Amino acid sequence: MREDVEMFNILQDIGAILMNGHFGYNGGNHGSTYINHLAIFQHPKAAEKCSRFLAERFRSDSINCILGPRNGGASLAERISEHLSYWCGGNVMPLAAEKTCVCCNGYGFYLTEDTIENIRGKRVLVVDDVGNSGRSVKCTIELVMASGGIVVGVGYLCNRGNLKRENFGDIERYESLLDWTLQSWNPAKGECQPCNNNVPLSTRFGHGGDSKQLFLPLSQKSNK
Repeated sequence: MREDVEMFNILQDIGAILMNGHFGYNGGNHGSTYINHLAIFQHPKAAEKCSRFLAERFRSDSINCILGPRNGGASLAERISEHLSYWCGGNVMPLAAEKTCVCCNGYGFYLTEDTIENIRGKRVLVVDDVGNSGRSVKCTIELVMASGGIVVGVGYLCNRGNLKRENFGDIERYESLLDWTLQSWNPAKGECQPCNNNVPLSTRFGHGGDSKQLFLPLSQKSNK
């Protein structure tokens, strides 16, 4: 079975593909389908299989470190590093780009001093679970380059935003297990029919406006 078909089947089997809803995407658009990336790592067997597929794509690239933006990318980096370390007989180090604000859904990231030291002069693979705009990975690549690391490639489990290698600058490799471009609508231009029909955004999945309430400090919630 082709890996893209198997990847789709895995996402479907674990309930990660949500359809016929009203979801906010991280670029501001809305859509009727959402891929719940959190579900991947809530199912260890599925996460292990997906990470092994992606690790195989970079098996011969002499990777020293694997860096992923938190949360999904960092979890994926840990699993891929296990496979590459075993196959290569060495230590392929998993690292994370930390969010600048843990209390919001912002896209700023930073590297700790220890991470900077570990990637300086090293061949780095940047990974993430599901890609849409590619913003998190682009930010992570910039951090690696600013820290003296060498970005060898970018890997996604699922690319739902029609991303290509050229979206990430001068990198050697780009791999995605599943390329599935999802239709989206710009609500500001009146393109979103569910919005026009006053159907509320999902606050459990995606980037619905009300979901940010979940990240408010307890003191602020109590004043509502």
